Amino acid sequence: MILIRHGQTEYNKKGVYHGWIESELDDVGISQAEDSAKLLCGEKIDVIYTSPLKRSASTAEIISQSTENPPIIISENIKEVNFGLFDGLSYEEISTKYNDEANKWNEAPLGYHFPEGESIPQFFERIKLFLDELIDKEYKKVVVVSHDGCIKYILSYIMCGSGELFWKFKVSTGSISRISFERDFSFLISLNEN
Repeated sequence: MILIRHGQTEYNKKGVYHGWIESELDDVGISQAEDSAKLLCGEKIDVIYTSPLKRSASTAEIISQSTENPPIIISENIKEVNFGLFDGLSYEEISTKYNDEANKWNEAPLGYHFPEGESIPQFFERIKLFLDELIDKEYKKVVVVSHDGCIKYILSYIMCGSGELFWKFKVSTGSISRISFERDFSFLISLNEN
Protein backbone atom coordinates (compact mmCIF):
# COMPACT_ATOMS: atom_id res chain seq x y z
CA MET A 1 0.00 0.00 0.00
CA ILE A 2 1.28 3.42 -0.95
CA LEU A 3 -0.06 6.35 1.08
CA ILE A 4 0.22 9.82 -0.44
CA ARG A 5 -0.73 13.03 1.29
CA HIS A 6 -2.21 15.61 -1.07
CA GLY A 7 -0.03 18.47 -2.24
CA GLN A 8 0.16 21.82 -0.48
CA THR A 9 -2.78 24.24 -0.43
CA GLU A 10 -3.07 27.85 0.67
CA TYR A 11 -4.57 26.62 3.97
CA ASN A 12 -1.53 24.37 4.59
CA LYS A 13 0.70 27.34 3.92
CA LYS A 14 -1.26 29.47 6.41
CA GLY A 15 -1.09 26.74 9.07
CA VAL A 16 -4.84 26.51 9.65
CA TYR A 17 -7.00 23.45 10.20
CA HIS A 18 -8.98 22.47 7.15
CA GLY A 19 -10.90 19.26 7.28
CA TRP A 20 -13.90 19.37 5.00
CA ILE A 21 -13.32 22.92 3.71
CA GLU A 22 -12.48 22.73 0.02
CA SER A 23 -9.13 24.06 -1.11
CA GLU A 24 -7.19 23.79 -4.36
CA LEU A 25 -3.58 22.78 -4.72
CA ASP A 26 -1.32 25.81 -4.99
CA ASP A 27 1.71 25.88 -7.35
CA VAL A 28 3.89 24.13 -4.77
CA GLY A 29 1.17 21.50 -4.25
CA ILE A 30 0.92 20.80 -7.97
CA SER A 31 4.71 20.43 -8.11
CA GLN A 32 4.62 18.08 -5.09
CA ALA A 33 1.96 15.92 -6.78
CA GLU A 34 4.06 15.80 -9.96
CA ASP A 35 7.13 14.81 -7.90
CA SER A 36 5.14 12.01 -6.23
CA ALA A 37 4.01 10.82 -9.65
CA LYS A 38 7.64 10.72 -10.83
CA LEU A 39 8.59 8.57 -7.84
CA LEU A 40 5.85 6.11 -8.84
CA CYS A 41 6.63 6.13 -12.56
CA GLY A 42 7.15 2.58 -13.79
CA GLU A 43 5.33 0.96 -10.86
CA LYS A 44 2.30 -1.19 -11.73
CA ILE A 45 -0.53 0.33 -9.70
CA ASP A 46 -3.85 -1.55 -9.65
CA VAL A 47 -6.02 1.27 -8.36
CA ILE A 48 -5.89 4.70 -6.72
CA TYR A 49 -8.30 5.47 -3.88
CA THR A 50 -8.82 9.13 -3.04
CA SER A 51 -10.76 11.36 -0.74
CA PRO A 52 -13.41 13.35 -2.65
CA LEU A 53 -11.96 16.65 -1.39
CA LYS A 54 -10.41 18.64 -4.25
CA ARG A 55 -6.88 18.74 -2.86
CA SER A 56 -6.72 14.93 -2.76
CA ALA A 57 -8.69 14.27 -5.94
CA SER A 58 -6.43 16.67 -7.91
CA THR A 59 -3.33 14.96 -6.53
CA ALA A 60 -4.78 11.56 -7.50
CA GLU A 61 -5.50 12.78 -11.05
CA ILE A 62 -1.93 14.00 -11.51
CA ILE A 63 -0.58 10.66 -10.25
CA SER A 64 -2.95 8.59 -12.40
CA GLN A 65 -2.02 10.48 -15.56
CA SER A 66 1.68 9.81 -14.93
CA THR A 67 1.33 6.12 -14.04
CA GLU A 68 -0.53 4.37 -16.88
CA ASN A 69 -3.92 5.74 -15.75
CA PRO A 70 -4.98 3.26 -13.08
CA PRO A 71 -8.65 3.71 -12.13
CA ILE A 72 -9.45 6.24 -9.43
CA ILE A 73 -12.04 5.31 -6.81
CA ILE A 74 -13.44 8.03 -4.53
CA SER A 75 -14.04 7.07 -0.91
CA GLU A 76 -15.85 9.30 1.58
CA ASN A 77 -14.25 7.27 4.37
CA ILE A 78 -10.78 8.70 3.75
CA LYS A 79 -11.71 12.37 4.02
CA GLU A 80 -9.89 14.42 6.64
CA VAL A 81 -11.53 14.76 10.04
CA ASN A 82 -14.44 17.21 10.12
CA PHE A 83 -13.06 19.99 12.33
CA GLY A 84 -16.47 21.70 12.46
CA LEU A 85 -16.18 25.18 13.98
CA PHE A 86 -12.38 24.91 13.93
CA ASP A 87 -12.17 24.61 10.13
CA GLY A 88 -10.21 27.50 8.66
CA LEU A 89 -8.73 28.56 12.02
CA SER A 90 -5.19 28.33 13.39
CA TYR A 91 -4.61 26.75 16.80
CA GLU A 92 -4.01 30.23 18.24
CA GLU A 93 -7.38 31.42 16.89
CA ILE A 94 -9.11 28.34 18.29
CA SER A 95 -7.49 28.93 21.71
CA THR A 96 -8.66 32.54 21.73
CA LYS A 97 -12.13 32.08 20.27
CA TYR A 98 -12.97 28.68 21.83
CA ASN A 99 -10.68 28.47 24.86
CA ASP A 100 -12.78 25.92 26.80
CA GLU A 101 -13.00 23.65 23.76
CA ALA A 102 -9.27 23.97 23.10
CA ASN A 103 -8.62 22.86 26.69
CA LYS A 104 -10.95 19.85 26.29
CA TRP A 105 -9.16 18.91 23.06
CA ASN A 106 -5.75 19.11 24.80
CA GLU A 107 -6.96 17.03 27.76
CA ALA A 108 -8.33 14.15 25.64
CA PRO A 109 -7.09 14.48 22.05
CA LEU A 110 -8.06 10.95 20.95
CA GLY A 111 -11.57 11.18 22.41
CA TYR A 112 -12.43 14.75 21.45
CA HIS A 113 -15.58 15.70 19.50
CA PHE A 114 -15.14 18.83 17.37
CA PRO A 115 -18.05 21.27 17.84
CA GLU A 116 -20.33 20.98 14.78
CA GLY A 117 -17.89 18.38 13.42
CA GLU A 118 -17.11 14.77 14.21
CA SER A 119 -15.40 12.99 17.06
CA ILE A 120 -11.97 11.44 16.73
CA PRO A 121 -13.45 7.95 17.40
CA GLN A 122 -15.97 8.53 14.57
CA PHE A 123 -13.11 9.62 12.29
CA PHE A 124 -11.06 6.54 13.16
CA GLU A 125 -14.06 4.24 12.69
CA ARG A 126 -14.75 5.36 9.12
CA ILE A 127 -11.08 4.89 8.20
CA LYS A 128 -11.25 1.40 9.69
CA LEU A 129 -14.28 0.70 7.49
CA PHE A 130 -12.23 1.73 4.47
CA LEU A 131 -9.36 -0.56 5.48
CA ASP A 132 -11.73 -3.47 6.14
CA GLU A 133 -13.24 -3.06 2.65
CA LEU A 134 -9.78 -2.81 1.09
CA ILE A 135 -8.61 -6.05 2.73
CA ASP A 136 -11.35 -7.93 0.88
CA LYS A 137 -9.94 -6.81 -2.49
CA GLU A 138 -7.14 -8.70 -4.21
CA TYR A 139 -4.97 -5.81 -5.32
CA LYS A 140 -1.21 -6.15 -5.47
CA LYS A 141 -0.42 -2.44 -5.31
CA VAL A 142 -2.86 0.20 -4.09
CA VAL A 143 -2.31 3.95 -3.83
CA VAL A 144 -4.33 5.88 -1.25
CA VAL A 145 -4.33 9.67 -1.71
CA SER A 146 -5.64 11.33 1.41
CA HIS A 147 -4.95 13.72 4.27
CA ASP A 148 -2.60 14.11 7.23
CA GLY A 149 -4.99 12.74 9.86
CA CYS A 150 -6.19 9.85 7.74
CA ILE A 151 -2.69 8.72 6.81
CA LYS A 152 -1.49 9.00 10.42
CA TYR A 153 -4.37 6.81 11.56
CA ILE A 154 -3.76 4.21 8.83
CA LEU A 155 -0.08 4.05 9.84
CA SER A 156 -0.97 3.76 13.51
CA TYR A 157 -3.70 1.17 12.95
CA ILE A 158 -1.51 -1.01 10.75
CA MET A 159 1.42 -0.78 13.17
CA CYS A 160 -0.45 -1.40 16.45
CA GLY A 161 -4.14 -2.09 15.74
CA SER A 162 -5.39 1.23 17.15
CA GLY A 163 -4.91 5.01 17.03
CA GLU A 164 -2.40 4.86 19.89
CA LEU A 165 0.53 5.90 17.66
CA PHE A 166 -1.44 8.61 15.82
CA TRP A 167 0.60 11.49 17.23
CA LYS A 168 3.94 9.72 16.55
CA PHE A 169 3.90 10.33 12.79
CA LYS A 170 4.61 13.45 10.79
CA VAL A 171 3.22 13.33 7.27
CA SER A 172 4.36 16.14 4.96
CA THR A 173 2.29 17.47 2.07
CA GLY A 174 3.01 15.60 -1.15
CA SER A 175 4.87 12.83 0.66
CA ILE A 176 4.72 9.09 0.04
CA SER A 177 4.71 6.41 2.74
CA ARG A 178 4.83 2.70 1.91
CA ILE A 179 3.52 -0.31 3.79
CA SER A 180 4.17 -3.91 2.81
CA PHE A 181 2.01 -6.85 3.83
CA GLU A 182 3.55 -10.30 4.02
CA ARG A 183 1.59 -13.23 5.42
CA ASP A 184 0.09 -11.90 8.68
CA PHE A 185 2.63 -9.12 9.12
CA SER A 186 2.80 -5.49 8.02
CA PHE A 187 5.97 -3.48 7.60
CA LEU A 188 6.52 0.25 7.29
CA ILE A 189 8.87 0.43 4.31
CA SER A 190 9.17 4.22 4.06
CA LEU A 191 7.76 7.38 5.59
CA ASN A 192 7.65 10.84 4.02
CA GLU A 193 9.41 10.09 0.72
CA ASN A 194 9.64 13.27 -1.34
